[in-house]
Amino acid sequence: MAEIVRLVEALKTTDEHGDRTKGDQVIAPPPKTQEDAEKRVNDSNYDCVDWCFCKKSLDS
Repeated sequence: MAEIVRLVEALKTTDEHGDRTKGDQVIAPPPKTQEDAEKRVNDSNYDCVDWCFCKKSLDS
């Protein structure tokens, strides 16, 4: 039963986010405004290299 639950969760995650697993970091789309960029850089859910290139966990 546990394997079936894991499979269903994997399928849901793939459907939502593409070919990734929970806990993986994905590239976030670029912010639309300067204000959004500043919020994102200061947000602990994002791992930002620069204002326009940030990654975040699928769990966030």
